[in-house]
Amino acid sequence: MAAPSKAKFAHTSDMQALDSSDHGSFVLELLADLISYHSPDEGRVAYQREQNEISPVDSDGTQRPRAERVALLVDAFLERLSPARRDIDEIGADEARELGTRAAEEAIASARWSRLVGDRIDTSEAAELLGVTRQALSKRQTSGSLLGLPGRGTTWYPTWQLDIDKQEIRTEVRHIIGAFRDSLDKEADPYLIASWASTAQHEDLDGLSPAEWLAQGNDPGDLRQAAQRTAERLAQ
Repeated sequence: MAAPSKAKFAHTSDMQALDSSDHGSFVLELLADLISYHSPDEGRVAYQREQNEISPVDSDGTQRPRAERVALLVDAFLERLSPARRDIDEIGADEARELGTRAAEEAIASARWSRLVGDRIDTSEAAELLGVTRQALSKRQTSGSLLGLPGRGTTWYPTWQLDIDKQEIRTEVRHIIGAFRDSLDKEADPYLIASWASTAQHEDLDGLSPAEWLAQGNDPGDLRQAAQRTAERLAQ
């Protein structure tokens, strides 16, 4: 797997340029509103109050304050918009706000989706890790021995189902997917299974998520029963 590149804090000049532009304030306000998970008015207050709150550790081991994470979003947003300044100059304020809203909502939806399904690798990384072809990955998905999440131009594979050191798929994965398929048939959506695997199971797994249960090497039989009970409840 390729090591994630280290993102840099947004340059002050970029932030000033955004803030002083005709539509920049819309973007800043929308990002603050959506990232704070509050109503618009509450969001701005919460954003100002919590901007220095330290977020969880990144994949590169860095902890960044929320303000820096927002700045990274805005910086990337500016870089993408920069080549299209002429097009932007031709849109009105209302349209700018609508487009900014869509962009911010998509960014937050992606972040929420990532948190929901946990760590994952794409098709190329999975094929390299397991030493198989893309076609072989697809066959394993169809057979139910590997969980794949359709994405844009690739398939995402949650890493909890892989033994990275041994470079193989955990044997428990087939039983987990099978439990959901047996009870839900076509309703056994891969996103549903991925979400379950990243959610704490207080009744069945001592409050651990299935991914954590696997990582700790706990009893796979309990895990299979937890998957079966969840699938049966969903099927009712």
